[in-house]
Amino acid sequence: MGFDFGAFTSGFATGAAESIESRNKQIRNGATRQLDELVQQAEAKEKGLKTERDTLSQQARQLATFRGANNIGLTQSQILGLIQQPETAKALIEELKNKKDLSDVDFSTVFKISKPGTEMPVEDFITRKTSIAKDQQVKQPTQKVRGAFGLESPALGQVEREFEATTGRSAAEIRAIAAGKIDMGEDFKPTEGTIDFKQFGNPESLANVQNRLRDLIAAGEDLKSEKAKPLLAKLRADSVIKDMFKEPGDENKPRTTPAINSVIDKSLRAGLDPFVVKGVVRFDPALNDYVPVTGDAESIKNFMDHKNKLIQDQARALGIIDKDNNIVGGRNAADALLPYANIEGGKVVSFKSVVAPAVETPPATAPKVGGGTAPVISDKPLTIPKTSTGKIDGTKLVPGQTYTAADGTTKTWNGVSFQ
Repeated sequence: MGFDFGAFTSGFATGAAESIESRNKQIRNGATRQLDELVQQAEAKEKGLKTERDTLSQQARQLATFRGANNIGLTQSQILGLIQQPETAKALIEELKNKKDLSDVDFSTVFKISKPGTEMPVEDFITRKTSIAKDQQVKQPTQKVRGAFGLESPALGQVEREFEATTGRSAAEIRAIAAGKIDMGEDFKPTEGTIDFKQFGNPESLANVQNRLRDLIAAGEDLKSEKAKPLLAKLRADSVIKDMFKEPGDENKPRTTPAINSVIDKSLRAGLDPFVVKGVVRFDPALNDYVPVTGDAESIKNFMDHKNKLIQDQARALGIIDKDNNIVGGRNAADALLPYANIEGGKVVSFKSVVAPAVETPPATAPKVGGGTAPVISDKPLTIPKTSTGKIDGTKLVPGQTYTAADGTTKTWNGVSFQ
């Protein structure tokens, strides 16, 4: 019986056609799913930009309505600079709204411009700040996709053409909007300035300082820059809680360790907010403490310096250490400070620190700070070490070691948090 070559080639051709169609279908389905996701991302981005546009427009209108003596208000340059710092603008609007007599306000200095930026109409700035750069929306040629047998597939191009015919928008435009890149232009320079809160008879609030730091972070400013340093110093001062946590008649009773810890914790939560926003640290509920999330050693050092100064300032405000860091609050004060400080002879000799997590080094083999060999890791779960106040003692946790939690479950310490 002879070999039917015709039947063979016909079968091969049929199989090949089915393979090509199957691969093209996969490409079409994948492209459709991707475009659906991009549409959702683009819609969310456009909604966010609209919200920002509405907020900035409302702020600009509100700022323009305030008038003082001789009907003098803020200049267009001042308004332009303020809406570039939306949190700062919000703080000023609240102060002006609450001010009973605006004739006392010197509008020429209430927002003092320290560094003039690019002058433009306020409306133009808002439009530019809340719009996707046009050059990103130029239609790009559809990329080539290989289908079955390495052949070029037309499926992706077909999907994108169908999408454009249905929606009236190109896939390139949707991708650009989803990416959400705002380009203010190479010629644009921001306007910098500060509010004179003394005119309102009130010291600047803690919330205002935090908001101004958020504006700096949003503008890409580093927290160790000269612009941020005075705000961080003010934040430390404003974060110190002077509530002595005593009931009337209890003035002569010694402060308890939990009460001291409570005040220090509140002070830290208020004063460390910018470092959480910046992504330098995060709050770990398991440790009830802030732990690094970045490998930038300089940022971590800046965080620890700020944190330790906060603790020191709070301890002095509570009267549990003196100006030379001698503990004057007794055993309860020493116990409260133990998680944060190294204490010798009734004196705080130094505050504890951490180093940035070494991402490139496996925790189990990481060298100890200051040299030496890696800590020994037991193959059996250990009890989580705690301080005399019952808090988890992070200084005694070993990266890579498994510990038994209070509920009986086991967790592994990775050097930053439990997993």
